[in-house]
Amino acid sequence: MFGLFDDLIKEFRPKPKTETIVVAKPVCTPARQDIEQIFSQYGVKLLSYKETTKLVEFNYKMVPGLYIATVEVSAKQAVWAEYLLLRSQKFMLWSKPKNERNLEWATKHKQMPPSWNGKPLIEVGCKEGMQILKGLKKRGK
Repeated sequence: MFGLFDDLIKEFRPKPKTETIVVAKPVCTPARQDIEQIFSQYGVKLLSYKETTKLVEFNYKMVPGLYIATVEVSAKQAVWAEYLLLRSQKFMLWSKPKNERNLEWATKHKQMPPSWNGKPLIEVGCKEGMQILKGLKKRGK
């Protein structure tokens, strides 16, 4: 019986407002893992994700040229999410900016801001970074 009321409440509750951000990165590894890691480090909830490959002509053949990632986040987090993606210096903004100054602010820095969850942002597969992190844990820092 109470399940019926839950369904009715969900049906009439307004949907949260969302924003879409589209970024591109050179073809090497897909963008998803980088985006998920950045968002989890800074408290951004990824609501949906879609990735495609943009083909370019090279030597009369069509080859992958860019990964295009479309992410959906809450409207409240969109400017922050866009800033983080730009500040990582791994992505080019492909969609209309949520804040025109995000690129300017992001390029002033050589590294990411301190993580909100206390863990450094280390690229997946970076042996040197993981060794440093393990060394800090052993020393109790």
